Amino acid sequence: MRVALDTDTGVQHVLDRFEKRLLSLDRFEKEQPVLVGVSGGLDSIVLVDLLLHFQVPLQIAHVQYGLRGAASFKDADLVRQLAASTEVCYHELDLTNQQPERGSMQEWARDVRYAWFAQLAKEQSLGQVSVAHHADDQLETILLNLNRGSGLAGLSGMSDVRQLNSGITLFRPLLPFNREDLTAYARSRGLVWREDESNTNPQYARNALRQELGSMPLLEYRAFRDAGLGLQSRIAELKKTLLNALHETRHLSEGEWKALPPIIRGWMVLEIIREIDPEAPRRKTVVETVERLLSSQTGRHVEVGSVRVTRERDGLTFSPLFKDAWAEVGFNPLVLGSEIVVGGGSLRVEAILVEPSELNQAHQNEAYLDGDALGNWVVMRRWRDGDRFCPLGSEGSTKVKSFLTDAHVSAAHKKEVPVVDAAGKLAWIVGHRIDERFKVTEKTTNIVHLVWNKTKLFG
Repeated sequence: MRVALDTDTGVQHVLDRFEKRLLSLDRFEKEQPVLVGVSGGLDSIVLVDLLLHFQVPLQIAHVQYGLRGAASFKDADLVRQLAASTEVCYHELDLTNQQPERGSMQEWARDVRYAWFAQLAKEQSLGQVSVAHHADDQLETILLNLNRGSGLAGLSGMSDVRQLNSGITLFRPLLPFNREDLTAYARSRGLVWREDESNTNPQYARNALRQELGSMPLLEYRAFRDAGLGLQSRIAELKKTLLNALHETRHLSEGEWKALPPIIRGWMVLEIIREIDPEAPRRKTVVETVERLLSSQTGRHVEVGSVRVTRERDGLTFSPLFKDAWAEVGFNPLVLGSEIVVGGGSLRVEAILVEPSELNQAHQNEAYLDGDALGNWVVMRRWRDGDRFCPLGSEGSTKVKSFLTDAHVSAAHKKEVPVVDAAGKLAWIVGHRIDERFKVTEKTTNIVHLVWNKTKLFG
């Protein structure tokens, strides 16, 4: 829903484009508020105005670095007044007199800012953060990355949506808009913003680049920007296509690896790892370590953050490490709605929705079991060496390890397969096969329906 405004043609054009943008990002008319990072500059002031126009519920977050003396405090005053005048919840982080122990001031400020945004969003149960990067910021980012010798990841620029820590989503709705669009909109709307004079300080690489670009004739700059962003868009699409190909398998075959150019190999390794663990290191040495793994024996693995990369017979498999999440968890399977959550997913007792004749042909992540055989207390745990069970349809028992090997479960995934243990008997190798002794028969009077929801690591 929109708030009615008297608009000129330019403003209406921006509003129409922004509405389509919100819809394309699946962030429009959400009941959950969004946390908006607001510096007090043109871009973030426009972003707040646009979100309020479309009645997107929001909260405002401002970081006070205090690096520019009185000017910094005036920035904070403006943002505070904006929040008060629009009746929006306001949060401020005061970092006055704080400096990084080493490294770049700008990198430190960015890292602190995003970490606080993620923490604050989680505390406020928001789930999503929005910042005001626009098309000119995107061009500068690509050129800076190119100057550093960046690979595919750097040339693909800033993404529309990415994950911060703690499962918080960051999205950038203004990326398609250029600075001229936003300035014209702000002036037409009578918005007030602050200019950061430190943006003219050439000691920072981005500022020096911005001044260089600003010296170009306007028409030349626009053509250059359009060409640069067109290239960025095509590279980002390639990146998306490659990731989608790995979306479900989390596996790179040796043939695929050798067929990829080195620049794309390294990027893909780091992207797969980041999808599983956003906090994993993204250094060149990680790629080199993974590449050496291809020359090792099958079954060898390396750990990067909370990700295990395993050498399989035909390539590499990437899987999560649930180091402390697989302690034995007990529950009563006879209580409808009972649920337990472990590192690999959740197990829930659900209602029975199929005909009795279909009970033993369930989906691999569902099991229909004899409740009397299970009893009123079972344990979910990872399988152990020496565990045996009687696979459905067989007369004898077999080792779980042998069963999983015969089922072609990869070495990386095999270690994480859970089982349902009923008084020492394995009723279900979760996601694979139930035990013959726990199957539903015509004599069964109490049927238990268990559903396993695996943790989704991609998408």
